[in-house]
Amino acid sequence: MKILCIGAGAIGICIGGSISAMGADVIFLERPQQRKDLEGKMLTIHNQGFSLKATDYRLISDYRELGNELIDCVLIAVKAFDTDQVINQIKQSGINFKNILCLQNGVENEDKLQKAFPRVNVMGASMVSAVSRLDATTVRVERNRGIGLCGKGPVMEQLFDLLKAGGLKPKIFNQLESMKWSKMISNLFSNATSGILDMTPMEIYSRNGLFQIEKNQILEGLNVMKKSGYRIVNLPGLPLKLLVFAISYLPDFLLQPLLIQLIAKGRGEKMPSFYIEKMKGSKMSEVDFLNGAIVRKGAETGIATPVNAALVRIFNLILEDPKCREEYSRNPDLLEKTIQA
Repeated sequence: MKILCIGAGAIGICIGGSISAMGADVIFLERPQQRKDLEGKMLTIHNQGFSLKATDYRLISDYRELGNELIDCVLIAVKAFDTDQVINQIKQSGINFKNILCLQNGVENEDKLQKAFPRVNVMGASMVSAVSRLDATTVRVERNRGIGLCGKGPVMEQLFDLLKAGGLKPKIFNQLESMKWSKMISNLFSNATSGILDMTPMEIYSRNGLFQIEKNQILEGLNVMKKSGYRIVNLPGLPLKLLVFAISYLPDFLLQPLLIQLIAKGRGEKMPSFYIEKMKGSKMSEVDFLNGAIVRKGAETGIATPVNAALVRIFNLILEDPKCREEYSRNPDLLEKTIQA
Protein backbone atom coordinates (compact mmCIF):
# COMPACT_ATOMS: atom_id res chain seq x y z
CA MET A 1 0.00 0.00 0.00
CA LYS A 2 1.32 3.42 -0.97
CA ILE A 3 0.83 6.17 1.62
CA LEU A 4 1.48 9.91 1.31
CA CYS A 5 1.96 11.41 4.77
CA ILE A 6 1.56 15.19 4.75
CA GLY A 7 3.59 16.39 7.70
CA ALA A 8 6.52 14.78 9.50
CA GLY A 9 6.05 16.15 12.99
CA ALA A 10 5.61 13.98 16.08
CA ILE A 11 2.34 12.38 14.92
CA GLY A 12 3.42 12.11 11.29
CA ILE A 13 6.65 10.32 12.20
CA CYS A 14 4.89 8.11 14.76
CA ILE A 15 2.13 6.94 12.42
CA GLY A 16 3.96 7.16 9.09
CA GLY A 17 7.17 5.74 10.50
CA SER A 18 5.40 2.86 12.24
CA ILE A 19 3.46 1.71 9.19
CA SER A 20 6.59 2.14 7.05
CA ALA A 21 8.44 -0.15 9.44
CA MET A 22 5.57 -2.64 9.00
CA GLY A 23 6.01 -2.71 5.23
CA ALA A 24 3.90 0.12 3.79
CA ASP A 25 5.37 2.28 1.02
CA VAL A 26 5.36 5.66 2.82
CA ILE A 27 6.19 9.01 1.25
CA PHE A 28 6.54 12.04 3.53
CA LEU A 29 5.75 15.50 2.19
CA GLU A 30 7.68 18.14 4.12
CA ARG A 31 9.01 21.65 3.63
CA PRO A 32 12.48 21.81 2.04
CA GLN A 33 14.26 22.70 5.30
CA GLN A 34 12.60 19.90 7.27
CA ARG A 35 13.29 17.55 4.39
CA LYS A 36 17.01 18.22 4.76
CA ASP A 37 16.80 17.23 8.42
CA LEU A 38 15.30 13.85 7.48
CA GLU A 39 17.02 13.03 4.18
CA GLY A 40 18.88 9.72 4.27
CA LYS A 41 18.24 9.16 7.98
CA MET A 42 16.47 6.43 9.89
CA LEU A 43 13.22 7.23 11.69
CA THR A 44 12.94 5.81 15.20
CA ILE A 45 9.74 5.33 17.17
CA HIS A 46 10.29 4.40 20.83
CA ASN A 47 7.14 2.77 22.14
CA GLN A 48 7.36 1.68 25.78
CA GLY A 49 9.57 -1.36 25.74
CA PHE A 50 10.34 -1.64 22.04
CA SER A 51 11.49 0.54 19.17
CA LEU A 52 10.60 0.58 15.49
CA LYS A 53 13.04 1.68 12.79
CA ALA A 54 11.96 3.01 9.40
CA THR A 55 14.53 3.31 6.63
CA ASP A 56 12.64 2.61 3.39
CA TYR A 57 10.44 5.69 3.38
CA ARG A 58 10.71 8.45 0.77
CA LEU A 59 10.75 12.25 1.10
CA ILE A 60 9.35 14.89 -1.21
CA SER A 61 8.81 18.64 -0.84
CA ASP A 62 6.72 19.13 -3.96
CA TYR A 63 3.70 17.14 -5.15
CA ARG A 64 5.11 17.16 -8.67
CA GLU A 65 7.76 14.71 -7.49
CA LEU A 66 5.02 12.06 -7.36
CA GLY A 67 4.47 12.17 -11.09
CA ASN A 68 1.56 9.89 -12.00
CA GLU A 69 1.89 7.56 -9.01
CA LEU A 70 -1.38 6.27 -7.56
CA ILE A 71 -1.60 7.01 -3.84
CA ASP A 72 -3.78 4.57 -1.91
CA CYS A 73 -4.19 6.90 1.08
CA VAL A 74 -3.18 10.43 2.07
CA LEU A 75 -2.48 10.87 5.78
CA ILE A 76 -3.15 14.43 6.99
CA ALA A 77 -0.75 14.97 9.90
CA VAL A 78 -0.56 18.77 10.15
CA LYS A 79 -2.19 21.23 12.55
CA ALA A 80 -5.86 22.01 12.00
CA PHE A 81 -5.05 25.62 11.04
CA ASP A 82 -3.13 24.28 8.01
CA THR A 83 -6.09 22.30 6.60
CA ASP A 84 -7.24 24.92 4.10
CA GLN A 85 -3.71 25.35 2.75
CA VAL A 86 -3.28 21.60 2.37
CA ILE A 87 -6.60 21.32 0.53
CA ASN A 88 -5.60 24.06 -1.92
CA GLN A 89 -2.20 22.49 -2.53
CA ILE A 90 -3.67 19.04 -3.18
CA LYS A 91 -6.23 20.50 -5.58
CA GLN A 92 -3.54 22.36 -7.51
CA SER A 93 -1.27 19.31 -7.61
CA GLY A 94 -3.73 17.04 -9.38
CA ILE A 95 -2.30 13.97 -7.63
CA ASN A 96 -4.11 10.66 -7.99
CA PHE A 97 -5.45 9.32 -4.67
CA LYS A 98 -8.50 7.42 -3.43
CA ASN A 99 -8.56 7.77 0.37
CA ILE A 100 -7.74 10.28 3.11
CA LEU A 101 -7.07 9.51 6.76
CA CYS A 102 -7.35 12.66 8.88
CA LEU A 103 -5.13 12.49 11.98
CA GLN A 104 -5.85 16.06 13.10
CA ASN A 105 -7.38 17.37 16.30
CA GLY A 106 -10.70 19.14 16.03
CA VAL A 107 -14.10 18.16 14.64
CA GLU A 108 -14.42 20.06 11.37
CA ASN A 109 -11.50 18.85 9.27
CA GLU A 110 -13.16 15.73 7.84
CA ASP A 111 -16.14 17.77 6.61
CA LYS A 112 -13.80 20.25 4.91
CA LEU A 113 -11.88 17.44 3.25
CA GLN A 114 -15.01 15.63 2.10
CA LYS A 115 -16.46 18.80 0.57
CA ALA A 116 -13.17 19.53 -1.17
CA PHE A 117 -12.81 15.97 -2.49
CA PRO A 118 -16.32 14.52 -2.84
CA ARG A 119 -15.16 11.43 -4.76
CA VAL A 120 -12.56 10.47 -2.14
CA ASN A 121 -13.19 8.19 0.84
CA VAL A 122 -12.46 10.40 3.88
CA MET A 123 -11.71 8.54 7.11
CA GLY A 124 -11.07 9.90 10.60
CA ALA A 125 -8.56 9.13 13.32
CA SER A 126 -8.13 10.25 16.90
CA MET A 127 -4.63 9.79 18.32
CA VAL A 128 -5.06 9.21 22.05
CA SER A 129 -1.48 8.20 22.83
CA ALA A 130 0.84 10.99 23.99
CA VAL A 131 3.78 11.38 21.60
CA SER A 132 6.87 13.54 22.04
CA ARG A 133 9.42 14.44 19.41
CA LEU A 134 12.95 13.96 20.72
CA ASP A 135 14.78 15.21 17.63
CA ALA A 136 14.24 15.53 13.87
CA THR A 137 14.04 11.77 13.31
CA THR A 138 13.02 10.33 16.69
CA VAL A 139 9.72 10.25 18.58
CA ARG A 140 8.70 8.59 21.81
CA VAL A 141 5.26 7.31 22.70
CA GLU A 142 4.95 8.56 26.27
CA ARG A 143 1.62 6.91 27.00
CA ASN A 144 0.52 4.22 24.57
CA ARG A 145 -3.25 4.49 24.96
CA GLY A 146 -4.07 3.77 21.33
CA ILE A 147 -5.67 5.38 18.28
CA GLY A 148 -9.33 5.56 17.31
CA LEU A 149 -10.28 4.97 13.67
CA CYS A 150 -13.54 5.55 11.83
CA GLY A 151 -14.10 4.57 8.22
CA LYS A 152 -14.84 1.70 5.87
CA GLY A 153 -13.22 -0.11 3.00
CA PRO A 154 -10.17 -2.26 2.31
CA VAL A 155 -7.71 0.60 2.91
CA MET A 156 -9.07 1.13 6.43
CA GLU A 157 -8.70 -2.59 7.07
CA GLN A 158 -5.09 -2.51 5.86
CA LEU A 159 -4.32 0.57 7.96
CA PHE A 160 -5.82 -1.09 11.01
CA ASP A 161 -3.61 -4.15 10.50
CA LEU A 162 -0.48 -2.04 9.97
CA LEU A 163 -1.12 0.09 13.05
CA LYS A 164 -1.83 -2.98 15.14
CA ALA A 165 1.35 -4.66 13.93
CA GLY A 166 3.23 -1.48 14.81
CA GLY A 167 2.00 -1.63 18.41
CA LEU A 168 -0.21 1.48 18.21
CA LYS A 169 -3.39 -0.22 19.52
CA PRO A 170 -6.02 0.85 16.96
CA LYS A 171 -9.75 0.63 17.70
CA ILE A 172 -12.58 1.03 15.19
CA PHE A 173 -15.53 3.33 15.97
CA ASN A 174 -18.82 3.48 14.10
CA GLN A 175 -19.70 7.18 14.41
CA LEU A 176 -17.12 9.73 13.34
CA GLU A 177 -18.69 12.71 15.13
CA SER A 178 -18.88 10.97 18.49
CA MET A 179 -15.27 9.80 18.25
CA LYS A 180 -13.88 13.18 17.17
CA TRP A 181 -15.96 15.22 19.63
CA SER A 182 -14.97 12.90 22.47
CA LYS A 183 -11.31 13.35 21.56
CA MET A 184 -11.79 17.12 21.35
CA ILE A 185 -13.34 17.22 24.82
CA SER A 186 -10.29 15.37 26.13
CA ASN A 187 -8.05 17.99 24.48
CA LEU A 188 -9.69 20.87 26.36
CA PHE A 189 -8.45 20.06 29.85
CA SER A 190 -6.09 22.83 31.08
CA ASN A 191 -5.10 23.59 27.47
CA ALA A 192 -6.30 27.15 26.82
CA THR A 193 -5.93 28.22 30.46
CA SER A 194 -2.35 26.96 30.64
CA GLY A 195 -1.50 28.69 27.37
CA ILE A 196 -2.97 31.98 28.55
CA LEU A 197 -1.55 31.97 32.07
CA ASP A 198 1.79 30.12 31.68
CA MET A 199 0.71 27.91 34.56
CA THR A 200 0.92 24.14 34.97
CA PRO A 201 -2.21 21.95 35.03
CA MET A 202 -1.53 21.31 38.73
CA GLU A 203 -1.56 25.04 39.47
CA ILE A 204 -4.73 25.50 37.43
CA TYR A 205 -6.78 22.72 38.99
CA SER A 206 -5.61 23.62 42.49
CA ARG A 207 -7.14 27.10 42.28
CA ASN A 208 -10.91 27.27 42.77
CA GLY A 209 -11.62 30.01 40.23
CA LEU A 210 -9.59 28.34 37.48
CA PHE A 211 -11.11 24.97 38.34
CA GLN A 212 -14.55 26.50 37.70
CA ILE A 213 -13.42 27.83 34.30
CA GLU A 214 -12.11 24.37 33.41
CA LYS A 215 -15.30 22.67 34.53
CA ASN A 216 -17.57 25.11 32.72
CA GLN A 217 -15.76 24.89 29.37
CA ILE A 218 -16.21 21.11 29.49
CA LEU A 219 -19.88 21.35 30.46
CA GLU A 220 -20.52 23.75 27.57
CA GLY A 221 -18.91 21.28 25.19
CA LEU A 222 -20.99 18.42 26.57
CA ASN A 223 -24.20 20.45 26.23
CA VAL A 224 -23.38 21.18 22.59
CA MET A 225 -22.65 17.50 21.96
CA LYS A 226 -25.94 16.44 23.52
CA LYS A 227 -27.96 18.95 21.51
CA SER A 228 -26.18 17.85 18.33
CA GLY A 229 -26.96 14.18 18.93
CA TYR A 230 -23.35 13.14 19.55
CA ARG A 231 -22.40 10.87 22.44
CA ILE A 232 -19.29 10.53 24.55
CA VAL A 233 -17.38 7.33 23.79
CA ASN A 234 -14.52 5.70 25.63
CA LEU A 235 -11.47 6.26 23.47
CA PRO A 236 -8.61 3.73 23.61
CA GLY A 237 -7.06 3.86 27.07
CA LEU A 238 -9.25 6.82 28.04
CA PRO A 239 -12.44 6.11 30.09
CA LEU A 240 -14.14 9.36 29.12
CA LYS A 241 -17.66 8.22 30.03
CA LEU A 242 -16.71 7.91 33.70
CA LEU A 243 -14.86 11.22 33.67
CA VAL A 244 -17.79 13.02 32.03
CA PHE A 245 -20.20 11.49 34.54
CA ALA A 246 -18.01 12.83 37.36
CA ILE A 247 -17.85 16.33 35.86
CA SER A 248 -21.60 16.38 35.30
CA TYR A 249 -22.76 15.08 38.66
CA LEU A 250 -20.09 15.14 41.39
CA PRO A 251 -20.06 18.08 43.83
CA ASP A 252 -17.05 20.33 43.49
CA PHE A 253 -15.48 19.26 46.78
CA LEU A 254 -15.16 15.74 45.32
CA LEU A 255 -14.60 16.66 41.67
CA GLN A 256 -11.72 19.10 42.16
CA PRO A 257 -9.34 16.64 43.92
CA LEU A 258 -10.36 13.95 41.42
CA LEU A 259 -9.37 16.13 38.45
CA ILE A 260 -6.14 17.09 40.20
CA GLN A 261 -5.33 13.40 40.47
CA LEU A 262 -6.47 12.33 36.99
CA ILE A 263 -5.60 15.36 34.85
CA ALA A 264 -2.92 17.38 36.63
CA LYS A 265 -0.87 14.58 38.17
CA GLY A 266 -1.56 12.35 35.19
CA ARG A 267 0.25 14.76 32.86
CA GLY A 268 3.39 14.80 34.98
CA GLU A 269 5.77 17.48 33.72
CA LYS A 270 4.33 17.62 30.20
CA MET A 271 2.70 20.97 29.45
CA PRO A 272 -0.42 21.19 27.24
CA SER A 273 -0.09 21.74 23.50
CA PHE A 274 -1.38 25.35 23.39
CA TYR A 275 1.32 26.43 25.84
CA ILE A 276 4.02 24.57 23.89
CA GLU A 277 3.02 26.17 20.58
CA LYS A 278 2.87 29.62 22.14
CA MET A 279 6.32 29.25 23.67
CA LYS A 280 7.68 28.30 20.24
CA GLY A 281 6.61 31.75 19.10
CA SER A 282 3.77 30.56 16.89
CA LYS A 283 1.12 33.11 15.94
CA MET A 284 -1.26 30.28 15.03
CA SER A 285 -3.18 28.13 17.45
CA GLU A 286 -5.68 25.29 17.44
CA VAL A 287 -7.84 27.13 19.98
CA ASP A 288 -10.12 28.22 17.11
CA PHE A 289 -10.54 24.57 16.11
CA LEU A 290 -11.18 23.18 19.60
CA ASN A 291 -12.85 25.74 21.87
CA GLY A 292 -13.87 27.69 18.78
CA ALA A 293 -15.63 24.66 17.29
CA ILE A 294 -17.76 24.44 20.44
CA VAL A 295 -18.67 28.12 20.07
CA ARG A 296 -19.65 27.69 16.41
CA LYS A 297 -21.69 24.55 17.03
CA GLY A 298 -23.26 26.20 20.06
CA ALA A 299 -24.43 29.12 17.94
CA GLU A 300 -25.83 26.67 15.39
CA THR A 301 -27.73 24.63 18.00
CA GLY A 302 -28.77 27.46 20.32
CA ILE A 303 -26.48 26.50 23.21
CA ALA A 304 -24.68 29.29 25.10
CA THR A 305 -20.89 28.90 25.25
CA PRO A 306 -19.58 32.05 27.00
CA VAL A 307 -16.55 30.43 28.68
CA ASN A 308 -15.25 28.83 25.49
CA ALA A 309 -15.88 32.07 23.58
CA ALA A 310 -13.88 34.04 26.16
CA LEU A 311 -10.98 31.56 26.08
CA VAL A 312 -10.80 31.79 22.28
CA ARG A 313 -10.87 35.58 22.34
CA ILE A 314 -8.25 35.92 25.09
CA PHE A 315 -5.89 33.33 23.66
CA ASN A 316 -5.95 34.97 20.25
CA LEU A 317 -5.30 38.33 21.91
CA ILE A 318 -2.17 37.12 23.68
CA LEU A 319 -0.82 35.65 20.44
CA GLU A 320 -1.20 39.00 18.68
CA ASP A 321 -0.32 41.45 21.46
CA PRO A 322 2.89 40.99 23.52
CA LYS A 323 1.60 43.44 26.12
CA CYS A 324 -1.60 41.44 26.55
CA ARG A 325 0.44 38.25 26.80
CA GLU A 326 2.52 39.77 29.59
CA GLU A 327 -0.58 40.99 31.43
CA TYR A 328 -2.14 37.53 31.56
CA SER A 329 1.07 35.62 32.31
CA ARG A 330 0.70 34.04 35.78
CA ASN A 331 -2.22 36.37 36.49
CA PRO A 332 -5.19 34.10 37.25
CA ASP A 333 -7.08 36.97 38.90
CA LEU A 334 -7.26 38.77 35.55
CA LEU A 335 -8.50 35.70 33.68
CA GLU A 336 -11.14 34.93 36.29
CA LYS A 337 -12.31 38.53 36.34
CA THR A 338 -12.44 38.74 32.52
CA ILE A 339 -14.46 35.55 32.13
CA GLN A 340 -16.86 36.45 34.94
CA ALA A 341 -17.52 39.91 33.44
